[in-house]
Amino acid sequence: LAGLLLGVAALGRPNLLLPAVVLAGWLWRHGRQGWKPGPAMAWLLLAGVGAGILPATFHNLKYGELVPVSANLGQNLVAGHSDWADGISAIPVGARWDDLQLQARQEGNQGLGPASRMFTRQAIRWMADHPGRTLQLLGKKVLLIVNAREGRNNINPRWMAEEEGVLLMARWWPGTWLMLPFAVVGLVWTRRSAAGDPASRRMLMWFLLAAALAVLPFFVNARFRLPLLPVLAMFAGAGALYLWEGWRGGRTRDLALPLVALGLMFILVNVDWFGLGHDRWLARDHFNQGTAWLRDYGDREADPARAEKSFRRAIELDGEDVDHHEQFGAFLLMEAQPLLGERIARESRGDQQGAARLFNRAMTLLGEAQIHHQRATELFPRSTRSWFNLGIARLWLGDLQVALAEAHLAVGDREA
Repeated sequence: LAGLLLGVAALGRPNLLLPAVVLAGWLWRHGRQGWKPGPAMAWLLLAGVGAGILPATFHNLKYGELVPVSANLGQNLVAGHSDWADGISAIPVGARWDDLQLQARQEGNQGLGPASRMFTRQAIRWMADHPGRTLQLLGKKVLLIVNAREGRNNINPRWMAEEEGVLLMARWWPGTWLMLPFAVVGLVWTRRSAAGDPASRRMLMWFLLAAALAVLPFFVNARFRLPLLPVLAMFAGAGALYLWEGWRGGRTRDLALPLVALGLMFILVNVDWFGLGHDRWLARDHFNQGTAWLRDYGDREADPARAEKSFRRAIELDGEDVDHHEQFGAFLLMEAQPLLGERIARESRGDQQGAARLFNRAMTLLGEAQIHHQRATELFPRSTRSWFNLGIARLWLGDLQVALAEAHLAVGDREA
């Protein structure tokens, strides 16, 4: 049953397969339950894991590839080991994600499996070429994995809920900020406790260590850390019970060192070492909100004005994100396109004043679109979409300038 649940969980978090293998290895060597020897228990666990992931494996086979769960290993390794890796952020859907697909096609790796293996080799080469930066990122990720601040994902439902006035209990819920300090006490000072099964305790420690190590090669955020919390909760409970029983039993002298460790861990865990609480990290949320405002949802119509406000706020908070400039530039092109046709229609009806207003508005939009697409190509020169849209902006600006020149010539001819 434990193996089956681990297998099902691995469908969403494939890095849980490493703790599952570690558990099987521990059971092979140390496990025994009645008539079942360790190897039998290990095979039962692995059989449960296999049963949990087989539906995904069979589904993937329909598309011609043997991919047990997912084929994102290489992409996630690149997210954690590349020139722009920060140890926190995933590769967002946008210019960089499109470029990964382009790289795979250019190298002739059309399938998901071959592409993942290509990116795995690419990440390993980068680590070999940048050992100092690799160690720096590893140290940062170790600190992040024990920090109360959550490394954001591409989508931040909590921020969107707060924007809509939803009351969330997450900030008071006993997460890493509370459990980890007490878990350290439980891990260090309850080893010789008579309560509980020492073998089970060691097994849980191995699982916890393997689950943490399975995160570090990639990037650290909430979705990868979450499987650690249930096991941390057990050790946190043991640590809290140890302190409570020591206080009630009058063993205050024995509690001095555990209480110092508890206090130091509270500081280590709850200080925002990397500024994850800074508004800059909300830029992607404003960007996502702008994208949402461009679409109809149910009886709610799209609102381009609010979308523009959100895009501008995203760029204000983080002007170094290629997707912010690319998406906002595309939005400006989309706003300018109908104005071009409407301007011609008004001119044909003789509404020169209305046509002039539309002309000026279109010129402003296209000029700004050109600036943002130009900036996107500077931030990420392999963004093919940005280069294409930059060409469109320049083409339409050229058409308007030609129209303006023709109008001036026509006025000059009439005056002559």
